[in-house]
Order: sequence, then C-alpha cells, then structure tokens
Amino acid sequence: MTRRSIQSLIALYTLAPGIKDVWVEGVTDAKLLRCYFHENGISNIVVKEIATVEVPSQQVFENSLQDNNRGRVATLAKILSDELSNASDYVRCVIDPDFEFLSTASRFEAPVLVRYDYCCLEMYSFNESTLKRFFLMFCSNTPDTGMLIDDMGKIGSELFLIRFVRSRLCPNAEAVSIDSCCTLSDAHITFELQDYLTKQLSRTEFARDKSDFGK
Repeated sequence: MTRRSIQSLIALYTLAPGIKDVWVEGVTDAKLLRCYFHENGISNIVVKEIATVEVPSQQVFENSLQDNNRGRVATLAKILSDELSNASDYVRCVIDPDFEFLSTASRFEAPVLVRYDYCCLEMYSFNESTLKRFFLMFCSNTPDTGMLIDDMGKIGSELFLIRFVRSRLCPNAEAVSIDSCCTLSDAHITFELQDYLTKQLSRTEFARDKSDFGK
C-alpha cells in the first residue's frame, strides 16, 4: 500500500479548503462511521484510515505515545493542529479513549483530536436492543438478553482492568484467550477469574504473586 506523506496532506488541506476528512484507527471504525454518515444524509465528509498515511515512528514516540494506530492518529492530529492554523475546518482525528477512564496520565490532547464516548467504538453496540436483534437474526433461540448484558458487562469490566494492569506491569506479555475460562449455562456466563489470572501470570516476563497482580 502506498501511503501519503503528512506534508502532502498539509498541502492538500491548504490548497483545497472544501475538504472534510475524519481520520480513524482502523477498518471497523471507518466502516461504522461511513454507515453513520450515510444514514444521516451527511455526504461531504470522507472517513480515512490512518494506515493510508505515513506517520513516522519517531514523531509518535516524541509525543510519548505507543507506535500503533491509536498513537499514529493522535500524532497526526498534533502535527496538523500545529501546521494548520485552521485545521479544525478540514479535519478531525478520532481515537478510542481506552485506559483514559482509569488514568488521566495517558491522556493526549490536540485541537482536532476527538474521542468516542466509550472506551472503544464497539461499545456503542453493547446494549440489550442490539444483542436481541443479533440473536433474532442469527440464532435459533433468544436467551434473556438482560442477563447476558449483566454477565458480559461484569466480565468485560474485569478483563478491562486486567488488561490495564498488564499494560503497566508487563506490557509485552501475551494476552490469554478467555475461551477456556468461560462457560455458558441457562443464558448465564460464568467467568473463572482466578483461573484466568493464573494463566495470564504464566505469560508474564517475570514471576508475580497473583495477589499482587490483582491489587
């Protein structure tokens, strides 16, 4: 894939003031936002993936960000805000808040940088109405979606906290699949937290007592 340089973007926004771009982290973000704009009759905004522009790793690190799609979108927002006096007329850069709900130390700001309301875009679909529609369309039985939402919310919160701790204590540790730690019975999901923690600790770079990891 041929990527555009940031300088070419700056030139484009300078010479073509009618452009309205939204830069996002990945394919899923792009598809969902395009669908949203289409369904709401918004045709003058183009959603673009960060993979189509070259964001140097060094500039990402200079902003104390991780060299991933989220870090590259945030860095692009910073560069465009610095280089274009009226960047907000042309562009928005959208990222997941991710761990910012738990630690403001990781929050990065730029005038054209905006965030979703939840920790990730997918959380907009985490509701009983959407889940019930999914079961009606693709499954032969429709369980009690209210109970499933409660179970999934509790499990998701625990996994989110574990992921946050792992990112701070052992960021290079491989994440463990939850498949072998979950069982489904009578529309209830049971998550074996202690079993999951034990398996996760076995993937860390150094031995840690389970009680320390869970603090």
